[in-house]
Amino acid sequence: MRAFVELEAQLLAAGERDFRMLLIGDGNEHEWLRKHLQFATMPGFLEGEALTAAFAGMDAFVFPSKTDTFGLVILEAMACGVPVVLSSEAGERVTS
Repeated sequence: MRAFVELEAQLLAAGERDFRMLLIGDGNEHEWLRKHLQFATMPGFLEGEALTAAFAGMDAFVFPSKTDTFGLVILEAMACGVPVVLSSEAGERVTS
């Protein structure tokens, strides 16, 4: 999830200011992201019509995970006609 901070920094460095990130969900990075993102709205966990409305308002869906082999949310975004941007390293095995 911290990839969103890097993405925002790259957009700002390129002079882009006309964007907004919508981060849906909750987790252990929620507060850290809230403190480090300037252009993000973080409504937390959504479902039903609120989630549908959020997808409908997106220009693109970014799924930056390097460890998830498949996210159902990717299909949900695609079903709503939202272009999906994935990490080129998705599904990579992580060892500790």
